[in-house]
Amino acid sequence: MLYLRLSAAILLLNFARHSLGFLMGNGSCPTNMTSIGNLDLNRYLGKWYVQAMYPLQTKRLPKCKSMNFVKIDNRYYIETIELDRSNIGLTKRYMSLQRFDTNKGAYFINQYKRTFPRGVDINILNTDYDNYMIEYMCINSAAVFNMQWAIVGTRTRGASSEVLYDARDAALKAGLDVKPLVQVQQDSCPLDT
Repeated sequence: MLYLRLSAAILLLNFARHSLGFLMGNGSCPTNMTSIGNLDLNRYLGKWYVQAMYPLQTKRLPKCKSMNFVKIDNRYYIETIELDRSNIGLTKRYMSLQRFDTNKGAYFINQYKRTFPRGVDINILNTDYDNYMIEYMCINSAAVFNMQWAIVGTRTRGASSEVLYDARDAALKAGLDVKPLVQVQQDSCPLDT
């Protein structure tokens, strides 16, 4: 039975490494991560420009990626926008947030039901609300491997080096491994991204 579980985990790991946009790790999810806690949701709403993220395994990094957190009729949504692969059109996605846990500093989405039937929690590791935010997610697979996702966003597309340094410092203090982060292109972008 153990052999069967291990074989399935290795097969899933091999599949996931080539098909998902996650950073793959060995063992369980890191335990040294800390979320912001006491999240002020109204201040967090609005547009964030993704400046860096863990690399995607199946496609090139997005360009001109932004995330807009909005509240409509007492429901919360995220609109993500990025240049499509042709660099001509835009790809827009809308996700309904199932819930926010402001005490934990996290939100829950259940957009990818086939891949993650139980949904996923996105943890807000840190934000100063006006300049930067760091979001993180980790999915543990029976302590054999884990899949991690992280982004660093700023309120302005052309963030200053000081803001980027502050975001990097906050990510390190929250326990995020910043070495795998890669820059997301935010220059020469259409105005509506």
